[in-house]
Amino acid sequence: MDNTLISNQPVNLLRAKGLEIFHRKGYYGTSDEELFEKLMISREEFKSHFTSKEDFFIGILENLVLQRMQKFLIEPLSHKQSPFPLILEAFGNAINVAIANESDRGSMLGNFINEFAGKNVRISKHLRDIIRIWEVNIISLLKKGMNDGFINPHVDCEAAADFILASYFGTRTLMTLGNKTALKHSFNRQLSSYFYSLARTE
Repeated sequence: MDNTLISNQPVNLLRAKGLEIFHRKGYYGTSDEELFEKLMISREEFKSHFTSKEDFFIGILENLVLQRMQKFLIEPLSHKQSPFPLILEAFGNAINVAIANESDRGSMLGNFINEFAGKNVRISKHLRDIIRIWEVNIISLLKKGMNDGFINPHVDCEAAADFILASYFGTRTLMTLGNKTALKHSFNRQLSSYFYSLARTE
């Protein structure tokens, strides 16, 4: 954890505030002046610790977004059993957090991916790297499930992982329109049905 102080605020607290600002208004929707004002630091203080707004955002991705994904969507998948209930529980818990958040704006990671697509190659690469870490963990879990006899050996684990992630991001986007609980139940039912089609039945 970075304990460096800027205007008596730890760097990680500034990153947490920055993440909230960027998630609410978007990276491009937040001017430098507004960012400094919300963080309660001067331009000079900001520039003395962060090379640019872009570098500040990349620090947020590396220190907070990846950390949250690991806590809620990767670490819960590390147990030794059929992968299907673990994946359903991890995604279900993440969706429950969104349901409890009255100001939910959809998947933070998904929103950033859409915002930076075609606009910022450097940040987009960091976002792709985070998604790839998540994807590789799901692929590894599915392959382990296959080796342990839970999954049909003919399943394409890479394609399955892509489908699972796409289903989650799509559901999180639709949840911003309302009917969150109904969408959660629909997501669980459809993903369970998909897992049933992957399961080894012999």
